[in-house]
Amino acid sequence: MIEIIEKESFRIEEAITYPFVITPVVMIKDGREIYIRNKRYGDKEYERTMNILKISDGKYTVMYGLYDDPFDMLQDIAQTKKVIKKDFKEIFDISESDGDFTDFVGSTYPLYSIFNYRIYDNVLLQDIKGIVELINRKEWNMAKSEIEDKRSKYKEIIKNREDNTLGLDFYKFYELIDKQLEGVKQSSNYKIFKKDVEILKDANTGTGLSSITANKWLKHICNLSEVELKEYVDNYKQGLLDPYFYEKQNQSLEEMENEEIEQ
Repeated sequence: MIEIIEKESFRIEEAITYPFVITPVVMIKDGREIYIRNKRYGDKEYERTMNILKISDGKYTVMYGLYDDPFDMLQDIAQTKKVIKKDFKEIFDISESDGDFTDFVGSTYPLYSIFNYRIYDNVLLQDIKGIVELINRKEWNMAKSEIEDKRSKYKEIIKNREDNTLGLDFYKFYELIDKQLEGVKQSSNYKIFKKDVEILKDANTGTGLSSITANKWLKHICNLSEVELKEYVDNYKQGLLDPYFYEKQNQSLEEMENEEIEQ
């Protein structure tokens, strides 16, 4: 088991726009203190990062990216015959680590999307490296076979629960979402949570990455227990469930790449 600890916060006065407070977060694993990330106000990915770290028992977490499980992402890449490329860092980057973790970071081409998994388990890291090598050699069938083989070793890092949305048509799916909303009406954050869920529902009927993201998060809401959902809503911050978050990230990276090319 791991333990998550928030260290003493400190204020950054030299920020470009305005001062802000950050809180270093570490985990205690095998008697060692290992850095995870800094928490700051408005950090939309923080809660997700911590949840996945706990589920995986400290093997890995996600800094950003569409899929919680790296094998799900690799499977999608192999099935759609994309490749993985590096942007501003190496695909397997240790520049922010003291040897405690490796960032599996990069983007896919074509159908551009970005990701960053922070991996703390060396066996998992080596398995992912082998799959990435097959993908980038475009050995799709071998990659898919290897993904299924390696995934079976890490069943404990995947939440083992029934998907309540399986087999539901559009209307039943939305009825289940509304039922989940009804169960948290007493929460002080109910109004802001409901407003953001309505944005997800609208995005879910569209196309592109925002629609995929919205559908994934709506399903996640449906699969939370009553206690889990209440805890989630009680700690909810407006804008946390933003279906356009990854599109904005992608657009920012593309703009940065274009600026570098122009220079």
